[in-house]
Amino acid sequence: MSDQPTGSWQPDPEGRFRLRWWDGSAWTAQVSDGTTTSVDPAFGSPGAPPTDAPPSGAGRSGSKLPLLLLALVVVGGAVAAFLLLSGGDDVDPAADAELVDDAILTLDDLPDGFQETEADDDEDDDSATEVCNEELLGIDRDTVDELTTAEAGPVQFDTEAASIRAQITAFRSGEVPTRILDALSDDAYRDCVEEEFAAQLEEDAELQGIDEIDPAVEVDGAVSSSLRFEIEITAGDTIVGVESEQHIVLVDGRFGIVLQVTAEAGELDADLVEDAMRAMLDRLEAGRG
Repeated sequence: MSDQPTGSWQPDPEGRFRLRWWDGSAWTAQVSDGTTTSVDPAFGSPGAPPTDAPPSGAGRSGSKLPLLLLALVVVGGAVAAFLLLSGGDDVDPAADAELVDDAILTLDDLPDGFQETEADDDEDDDSATEVCNEELLGIDRDTVDELTTAEAGPVQFDTEAASIRAQITAFRSGEVPTRILDALSDDAYRDCVEEEFAAQLEEDAELQGIDEIDPAVEVDGAVSSSLRFEIEITAGDTIVGVESEQHIVLVDGRFGIVLQVTAEAGELDADLVEDAMRAMLDRLEAGRG
């Protein structure tokens, strides 16, 4: 029996795309950048089978399926929940914009091997947290937009095995800036996020669970919270374990930093997460003087 998979995404042998679909007997014109699929208009002969394809059945992908990782932008709207902020008539939106732009994560903050990629801002889709914010907290996206003074990102950087995404939002000052962070520690809220996220996952992904974990970085005068997801993704006969963490830090009730890291199981680097968050926090603090 052949040890080639019946069908799976593999690194494009022609090198023009990140992934190409191997149907078990020949290469096809179906290609992917990791988030979307398309048809290669210049597709030629089927070519030879992938030499490093995994065996049929459960296993690890030779390409580590980086593009499927990007489908796990779990709580991309969580930063939009620092909520019910009011007042702040003396806030300068132009100064806020310059401050957050200067503080956002850059490629220089990351180890060798990362490359900047285009980040999907998901403007047309409600994230899991945005759904729960409205259902449980009564906070919708329009309310948050009205309270936002500036935003930097999202920016995204990838390796073959991991994706890191960051966003900084400035809000007007208010009386309850930690409301969403408190909710993230509440069982009912986290159950809502888990159920909504599971419903949004594609049929070939199974959510293993959501756990509260330690704050990303301890910062004087800042409030932080974190979420961790474990997911199994299948592509053809290949099964890949994925971990995704989202870390949120709110500084002085006005500046929310969201850092999300998604990687194959065992590939998440705690030092990378802390260094990336620390770089943004230090620049934000320096800019605020």
